[in-house]
Amino acid sequence: MLRAARFTSQLGFVVADDTVRAMGELAPRLEIVSVERISDELSKLLRTDDPVPGIRLLVDTGIAQLVIPEIPALRLEVDEHAHHKDVYEHSLTVLRQAIELEKSRGHSVDLVLRLAALLHDIGKPATRRIEPGGVVTFHHHDVVGAKLAAKRLKALRFDNDTVASVARLIELHPLGTRAGERAGHDAKPREDRDRVLGVDRYDRGRAAVLREAAPSMGANRLVQRLTFPQISENAAIVGAKVIAKVD
Repeated sequence: MLRAARFTSQLGFVVADDTVRAMGELAPRLEIVSVERISDELSKLLRTDDPVPGIRLLVDTGIAQLVIPEIPALRLEVDEHAHHKDVYEHSLTVLRQAIELEKSRGHSVDLVLRLAALLHDIGKPATRRIEPGGVVTFHHHDVVGAKLAAKRLKALRFDNDTVASVARLIELHPLGTRAGERAGHDAKPREDRDRVLGVDRYDRGRAAVLREAAPSMGANRLVQRLTFPQISENAAIVGAKVIAKVD
């Protein structure tokens, strides 16, 4: 069933309706499949030129709910900027944009970047709030999302380096590439900010791609209010109550 999703993306197959129904009915049988095989197929899917059709198939058949439930959960959340139908569609768009940037810059296929792009907003369901005036917010979804991603990837038996890098990129993604300039800072403070958040030189390149693929307007207002060390500290403190709910 996971292979059918991969072939949908890798080879452009269209899965017959009867097969789609059968996948949904037989999804619970994935319990007998080893976690390692599941994560291997998921990784192969994400390494294809366009993983989105395969991901949609996994979500539509209910398989994603058993393998990586944080993805179908995004369909319930509306993006606060109303740029996308919902956070699920937004996340698939960001994944595609990250892959296009990866290709345009001549980079090799980067599983860490693609995982981070797909999972970057999974903290939004747990942090969704309705503010006065009916505005929907997801404050500190980056901190919560990083923790959720690490927990899920560990459960799927990804290696420690992959888990750590994906979680760090998710934590960093709301800080838009131009946030520093708009706040009146130069390149040095932006480098310091990345260093404070624990991003090594290699992951910093990934972070730049992810920020470009998933720009955040809210990040500019955040940087204007806080110094760089305060960004991480403030998010950790305010997000603590929400994080406790996902442990």
